[in-house]
Amino acid sequence: MPDGGTRPAVAGVTTPLDVAAAISKSLAKEAVVAKVRWRAGVGVSGGGRRRLRARSLGRPSPPLVSPPVQVDGALWDLARPLESSCTLELAKFDTPDGKHAFWHSSAHVLGEALEQCYGVKLTIGPPVEEGFYYDCAMEGRSLTEADFGAIDVRVAAIVKEKQPFERAVVTRDEALSMFAENKFKLEIIGGLPEEATVTLYRCGPMVDLCRGPHLPHTGYLKAAKTTAASAAFWRADAKNDALQRVYGVTFPDKALLADYTHRMEEAKKRDHRRVGTEQDLTLFHPLSPGCAFFMPAGARVYNALVDYVKGLYWEHEFDEGRAGA
Repeated sequence: MPDGGTRPAVAGVTTPLDVAAAISKSLAKEAVVAKVRWRAGVGVSGGGRRRLRARSLGRPSPPLVSPPVQVDGALWDLARPLESSCTLELAKFDTPDGKHAFWHSSAHVLGEALEQCYGVKLTIGPPVEEGFYYDCAMEGRSLTEADFGAIDVRVAAIVKEKQPFERAVVTRDEALSMFAENKFKLEIIGGLPEEATVTLYRCGPMVDLCRGPHLPHTGYLKAAKTTAASAAFWRADAKNDALQRVYGVTFPDKALLADYTHRMEEAKKRDHRRVGTEQDLTLFHPLSPGCAFFMPAGARVYNALVDYVKGLYWEHEFDEGRAGA
């Protein structure tokens, strides 16, 4: 245990969140994901899988029969029952594992909001270094910053509902039936072996392909903000369908969001594209959006830097031919 002690548990019943609560109320409040290491010789039989019918997600039938899956040091849902004796770590938001689970869950909330607001077809929605995004297909329109307010309102409503994240495992054929109207999900599922099982998560009405883990419920997201929208392509290939990529960020505390917003505003002030334009150093043109054209003042700065570097070469007797040998 995190406190060095041991706790009794009932296999298939006791969850990491139960254990956290037994240690302290503050730990139960701050923990967002668990990491389990099973004792030597102990495996996990399917990872607490439930078999669900495609038409009735949430109504479990008998567990799937599958080969034991060895899990060691794997991230684990706080609300998912433990299956055997293990060493348990509880991660808070301020850890890499904690942020990953927190922002991964947040991406699902964003996906639900996008479905409800715009009827999109969801593709993938991973966590990233600072936040998360969801790629989606929209018919006949593109999202702009003017749409962010509506998305944030819907996200806030989902958070207020404290929708639980429910994990389930279905067969490949069941998954194909469930996502029959989403060609992107069908392509993902179709790439799996026929005997494969598929892990799903549901929050509210939204069901998505996902390995997890996730937060116990959406109420953990105390502060949320849609931050950007851009164009993307399915599987990052310009020959494929054009998509909308919507970015967001969430935190377990409003003060953290305020700090993030301040940092982003300060970063904008130092953005080289903004500084270059404001100081008449560079020019960007739609014909070559990734290329900076130097204005006279910018050319003088650039040439001064080149001369400085050349001076260092002479000073240190740098030989370009010898350096490349």
